[in-house]
Amino acid sequence: MLGMEQTKVHRLLRTLAHLGFTQQNGSRKYGPGPAIYALAAQTLYSSHFIRDALGPLEELRAKQAHIVAMGVVWNRRVNYLYHAKRGTPLEQAIGTFGNWPAADSGIGLAVMAGMDDTEIRRLYEGRELEFDKKGVDGLLKRVAGVRKKGHAIVETHSEEHNTTIALPLASNPIVGVGISGRIKDEQRDKVLAMLRETVAKIDANAEQFAAGLGSKQIEQAI
Repeated sequence: MLGMEQTKVHRLLRTLAHLGFTQQNGSRKYGPGPAIYALAAQTLYSSHFIRDALGPLEELRAKQAHIVAMGVVWNRRVNYLYHAKRGTPLEQAIGTFGNWPAADSGIGLAVMAGMDDTEIRRLYEGRELEFDKKGVDGLLKRVAGVRKKGHAIVETHSEEHNTTIALPLASNPIVGVGISGRIKDEQRDKVLAMLRETVAKIDANAEQFAAGLGSKQIEQAI
């Protein structure tokens, strides 16, 4: 699949194993090593996800019956840090949903609205979009609509016919928060208001933590 010589692949895997990024099981097959899990844990810590976002997300989930999601956009995909509806155990809410094409996601469009059109075109030029036959031009038109509204609304292409409403975080613009479900037209304003409140709480928590971190660094320097 990589188009590389087998001996070179094995040599690279052994190097990664030495560094802790891969490890071999009893069948001598390679899988993720401890360094990968350590990096994931450090990333969650340094991004303040647990500290800043988990409380507001759980409050939002308790208020209504739709799915609440938070994801980071990378490489044309939304990778979900949090995805759950009311009643979902917390251990199933964090990092268990996988990813989704950003161009077909409310969170993806909300984040892309903060990107430059040139950057979006570079990411998608020459690539087929599954649900938009107009390609990157159609995507840019939808992104422009999100910028005009100030939030993303997407009708999902599934049997459930769900609607997703999403907003980006001001504190971390590559991350978005969304509510998804059978949201009726008359419910959209209420859902959007709850979503704005949640995003504001997460951003406030991030700002407060950053301010406190700065004070600690100054104290340590003194």
